Amino acid sequence: MSDDFDFETPTGIPDQLPVGERIMWQGSPRWAALVRHVFHADKIVAYFGVLIAARLIVAWYDGLPLSDVFATIVALSIAAALALAIISAMAWQAARTTVYTLTTRRVVMRYGMALPVTLNIPLTRISNASLAARKDATGDIVLKPEAGTRLAYIMLWPHVRAWHLSHPEPSLRCVPDADQVAVLLGEALQATASYATTSVVRVRPVGGTVSSPTYHPATPLAAAE
Repeated sequence: MSDDFDFETPTGIPDQLPVGERIMWQGSPRWAALVRHVFHADKIVAYFGVLIAARLIVAWYDGLPLSDVFATIVALSIAAALALAIISAMAWQAARTTVYTLTTRRVVMRYGMALPVTLNIPLTRISNASLAARKDATGDIVLKPEAGTRLAYIMLWPHVRAWHLSHPEPSLRCVPDADQVAVLLGEALQATASYATTSVVRVRPVGGTVSSPTYHPATPLAAAE
């Protein structure tokens, strides 16, 4: 007996899965983590905090009227609130329109706030993978494509390792329960014919923020024999 809905494409997948391929995990970025770690809300708050503090110090030494100081502080506070509102809206939209999918054969990234884009990365084309974990249980899973893979940084942003412009590395950003997702990715890589042993290296930077992840290369079957 056939299912009337067999023709429907799974969420986040451009087409029906081929026979033998199955979804192992699907998820989206956590928007609050995107605000902080990708759009750097904490740095924006610190920046405006420094401006306000500097204004208060200058006013103290120059003896400026309190009304002028108050007006400046209000203006800076409004600018800070507006900046935070904009990046929060961008992060929410990015999280809402992004679906990461791990199957037994590939990683699929569907994203795009204005124009939807789908990126398929076969597991056999991933040379390295790492996890940069945070204290809030989110993390970035960074995928390093094999040599010769051509990707555009600007087309991947923000789903890309920061500042690696010449050799972009697609990343699953601010993934909830990132440790568990990394384990699943490691299992999927081990199951592919091109790998004998490989693992996703877990990195927990000091303070719970992402630094440069370290990479352990996968070991091809030919080299392991």
